Amino acid sequence: MQLLKGFIAALVGNSMIASVAMAHAGHEHELGIVHVMTSFEHIAGFLVFGVATAVLMLTRRIWFVVAANLALLLYVLVQGVFHGMHGGALFGLETALAGAALALGSWRATHLIYQRYTSRHSTDRR
Repeated sequence: MQLLKGFIAALVGNSMIASVAMAHAGHEHELGIVHVMTSFEHIAGFLVFGVATAVLMLTRRIWFVVAANLALLLYVLVQGVFHGMHGGALFGLETALAGAALALGSWRATHLIYQRYTSRHSTDRR
């Protein structure tokens, strides 16, 4: 439960840090995918949301699974909409797609690490 509280605090903190007020100057003429993949704020944000979603889904409680996926979807949509308002619809779509790919990758990596860790410890007990 303590781990869950830490992830929720990280999600809330990340949402407050990467706000619209922190608009990055100098990124207006990039492609959305390049913008996300070269910006530490975006990489960190999407990775944190992906890992937090994976951890909440591993609890296998339906409300956590639904809430985690809705929060991740909302975060991707908000990033896409805000970037789309400032850089055009295509820029917003590319931002959302690149962010979703980062979040999915971190979610999958977390899940694979968990599977490997639990399978290794289950064979050690025999």
